[in-house]
Order: sequence, then structure tokens, then C-alpha cells
Amino acid sequence: HVAVLEEAGYLSVHKATVVSRLRTWLSLTAAGRRAFDGHCAALREMLPPDGPVSDADLS
Repeated sequence: HVAVLEEAGYLSVHKATVVSRLRTWLSLTAAGRRAFDGHCAALREMLPPDGPVSDADLS
């Protein structure tokens, strides 16, 4: 999944060897932040206007 997000321009990937082990660092790009914020906003729109439903509300 990382490669797909990198190709889409949502992540930058940096790999290096540290103490004989390959390490990978991922950073969210500006485009990735906008996409993530938009996704979170879309999820919030699915919630009821008065906030999330709790288990107590369902009984």
C-alpha cells in the first residue's frame, strides 16, 4: 500500500541502513494531508448531527 500512496503523491519515502538494518521513514506530503483531511471530513458527515452513537443509545 505504501508504493501506491507514494505513486499518488501522498507519501514521501526515505530508506536508509541504520546499524546494519534497513529502516523506512514515511512522511505525509501536502497532497496527502489534503486527501486525509478530506477523507476524515467525509467520515464526519456520516455521523449523526448530534454526535456519535454510543452502545447505550442502541439499547
